[in-house]
Amino acid sequence: TATTIVVVENKALEGAIICPGLMTSFQSLINKASKLAETNLETKTRNHYGKNTQEALSLGVLKGHAEMIKGLVRDINSEHKLFISGGHSKKVLEFMPEYQYVKEATIEGIKAIEKNN
Repeated sequence: TATTIVVVENKALEGAIICPGLMTSFQSLINKASKLAETNLETKTRNHYGKNTQEALSLGVLKGHAEMIKGLVRDINSEHKLFISGGHSKKVLEFMPEYQYVKEATIEGIKAIEKNN
């Protein structure tokens, strides 16, 4: 539903950014553009642009979402450890090699809090 970027510093929440999620953006595009049919979001091309509608749509949605995240993180100007987690995050991970994937960050975070208290 949403993509959130959370900034934690010295074990304290500094702030957050909440954006439309990957599939929310994709569904909105499909619903508003009558000539675009829903398709599987896959990137089988290594080109910088698609050679057909499927590739163009997949690259636009997936790479566009990854670039949005990277741009917002860059604006924070932080040297924090970066990770990506949840929902459809694995779909954009190939465009974000500097990020580490954490399978269930919320659950792992709750476990860490419980352990420390």
